[in-house]
Amino acid sequence: MFLESNVDNRIEKMQAGIKEAEIAIEMMQKQIDALMNYLEATPEAITTYLQNPKHFTEKDWQLLQQMKQQAQEKLEHAKGRDVLAAKKKQAERNVAPHWLFVR
Repeated sequence: MFLESNVDNRIEKMQAGIKEAEIAIEMMQKQIDALMNYLEATPEAITTYLQNPKHFTEKDWQLLQQMKQQAQEKLEHAKGRDVLAAKKKQAERNVAPHWLFVR
């Protein structure tokens, strides 16, 4: 009984967190849409503009490239973290690779 209520509490907390994230994403999407309407541009047009170094000074272009690199590294790190964590957990179990995990 105690274990079930603990699991239920964790599920409720996770669902609340998911709902908060969905609300935040919806708010950000509304802000993006408002900005696009204000600029009278499409995401493709903005992407095309940002990819052309002629629109920026050399200093601004270098800064933009650094920001792009940092964002890419952060994304790759977030992807890799899940894979590395799973591999680490598997290694810590001290089981042979051909064994099946059973609860």
